Amino acid sequence: MDIMEEMETGTGGSISMEETQKIFDKGSKTGWRCSSMDLKGHLFHMLDNSIMSDMTFLVGESKDSVPAHRFLLVLWSKVFEEMPDTVEIPEMSVAALRSFLKFLYTEEFEVSAEDLMPVLCAAKRFEIPLLAAKCVSVLKSEIKDSTSVSMYQAAKLLQEETLAEESLNYILRQVNTNGSAVVQEEDFLLITNDNLNFLLERDDFEVEELELFQAACKWAQKECEKQEIEATPDNQRLVLKGTLKNIRFPLMSSKDFAVHVAPTEILQDKEMISLLIQYSIPASERAGLPLLAHGFTDRERKNKEPPKKRAKTGRASFPDVLKPSVVLTLDGDEKKGDDSAVTSNGVSSPTPGSLGVGGDWRNPMAGLKFNLMSMYENHYNSDVVFVIGEQREKVFGHKFILALWSAVFEQMFQARSDSDEPIEIMNFNPSGFRSFLKVLYTENFDVSVEQVMNVFFIAKTYDVAFLGDKCVSLLKSSVGDNTSISIFQAAKVLGDDSLADIAWSYILRRGFAVVKEMDFLNISYTNLCTLLEQDDLNVGETEMWQSLLRWGSNELEKQSLDKNADNLRQLLTKAIALIRFPLMSVKDFSLHVAPTDLLSDKEMVGVLVYYSLPPSERANAYRLSFNSKERKIQSVLVRERISLCNLSLMSDRPVSILGFSFSGLDATKIGYAPTSLYLYNSKKGVSYATSYTEINVAPEGKDRFSVKFKMPITIRPNEWYISSEMTLQGRQGASSIEKETWATVKNRQADVNFQFQVHPVKDNSGVFEYAVPEVIFNLL
Repeated sequence: MDIMEEMETGTGGSISMEETQKIFDKGSKTGWRCSSMDLKGHLFHMLDNSIMSDMTFLVGESKDSVPAHRFLLVLWSKVFEEMPDTVEIPEMSVAALRSFLKFLYTEEFEVSAEDLMPVLCAAKRFEIPLLAAKCVSVLKSEIKDSTSVSMYQAAKLLQEETLAEESLNYILRQVNTNGSAVVQEEDFLLITNDNLNFLLERDDFEVEELELFQAACKWAQKECEKQEIEATPDNQRLVLKGTLKNIRFPLMSSKDFAVHVAPTEILQDKEMISLLIQYSIPASERAGLPLLAHGFTDRERKNKEPPKKRAKTGRASFPDVLKPSVVLTLDGDEKKGDDSAVTSNGVSSPTPGSLGVGGDWRNPMAGLKFNLMSMYENHYNSDVVFVIGEQREKVFGHKFILALWSAVFEQMFQARSDSDEPIEIMNFNPSGFRSFLKVLYTENFDVSVEQVMNVFFIAKTYDVAFLGDKCVSLLKSSVGDNTSISIFQAAKVLGDDSLADIAWSYILRRGFAVVKEMDFLNISYTNLCTLLEQDDLNVGETEMWQSLLRWGSNELEKQSLDKNADNLRQLLTKAIALIRFPLMSVKDFSLHVAPTDLLSDKEMVGVLVYYSLPPSERANAYRLSFNSKERKIQSVLVRERISLCNLSLMSDRPVSILGFSFSGLDATKIGYAPTSLYLYNSKKGVSYATSYTEINVAPEGKDRFSVKFKMPITIRPNEWYISSEMTLQGRQGASSIEKETWATVKNRQADVNFQFQVHPVKDNSGVFEYAVPEVIFNLL
């Protein structure tokens, strides 16, 4: 069954053409899908307007609702597979989550500075390394005095070692150039005790000890406030733990110690006594004193070695300001203080840093389109099955992708929301439907010319605008002798007037070739009769008659009827009446029409009487029932270029060129323009010219003629000669060379080899310049 039959019958299947049309009429009114919107635009519109969403995030303390689509999220990470339909993320803002989702839907990275860290945390937790890498890249440029400490801590917790190293190096550089700027920032108060000790232990952390002590006291007061305990000296010492031992009190002046440290009462009396005694002894005499046994070091912070990379250590918690832990609250039960989250089916979601299981089809760094392509023809997470064509082949799909591009599919799925049964569609062939789906999944229009008609029909049926436009573009460039009929009829059925006009114009212009092709047998009887009515159909009446008989014979075979004159006459009654028999020659009528017995005796008499009259008296011929009006064949005298200027030739022996022989033009209707024809020796720069108007144009049989020089031209062996251009007028040739061609021709009789190089060029009228098929020569 050809594509036109499929389009016109529409039989079988649970989704008929009538049902699809009803859905089309309803679905196409949605309007937001358009051919100018690309894949990412469609995806973001689905997100922004909650179309067919099947997941909801409840964000922040107010539990603001943010809808999403599981299919799209699963493309990026298998973590989302195990999540319930409703997920609470109290520690993330709506703005941060929308930035996170926008990247997943469009790969557009639009994250504000304040949302960078929350988005990075989400990317790490949900195992989306591509987004995490983009966050880290931007965060590196955001490192400054007010963020460097919290940036370092977050990077360590999230195991982003490059970001951690960049942050640490920034801190060390700043204290070397700007003293205490970093430790005086509010950001420093967010540091963990572990990281505070790590910095104080470093010899290259060059901050005055008094400033470090004061910063440690502020940190301790803040920590007491967080733990809801009174900031007494004992409690501050308690939260500082071993931090005091890393402050190098001996490097302070005795005055600073007495004025700023002692009054805080954070140090114990024995520690105070030890340090005060040290201050009373000259620095050069302190070495080895047992009074330093309390653990305070007096080593100077002047080590200029590169910053040391600290070994990975566990972190008990994340700074409150960053709020990295995305706590999933399910069914009203909130789980806190744990990096894992239990889903509704009891399975724990992966913790940060745990990567996908081996064999996962996703490529974490390839991006949206690659992973979307992986879902094409993938049973994984498929939620719709089509049974296609008479072969009843199963094709798996995903409702989200189909609804993304087609309002018709969206309405269809909504109408069948309670049914999981396969959707049977008998109007399409499986290979065409798969090609259609592949474009929807990949946005890559890789459709063969053989399949484009099927894909075009499916795209128009389901109102996929961008794909329909691409098919039309390909079909316009594919209109040819053996495709124009099918393309015209498909365009008419699907209401694409622009494509129909192009194909119809081609059929009229190239009718003499179109009617000889197999595609002509696909024309409907209605369109066949319409074609025969056209005055500007470029085909001879004899050729048209023969093609009509071929069409009729094929139609009888399709209808399983006997191929006899009666059946053929009954089938072709209207078409026969439209053939302009008076335009045939008497010979053609006698040889090709009379023997068929398809004309009645009355009709035969009318035509034969017409032939017997002089042309001036034929207007009122007796009993003539056929149209005698000449068809306006536009291309009989169209300028056709036979381009010798694009021909180079060389022989391996000296020869005398007499002229050239051509094929593909009607030799009885040749004309020529006054120009010159010559051969040019590219090596020697010599032209051999003769007047074109004196060239003899001699017919040599059907569609063949020769053009000869007035005087023969001698060419030397193994030298390239280039021909000039001449222009002939006549019917368009039967074939042309459309690619650059090299050829070597051996004339066995003369024992000479010719080499040709042809460079076809298309002129402004769209006519190909033709090649020279034969050289007329004498061997010297």
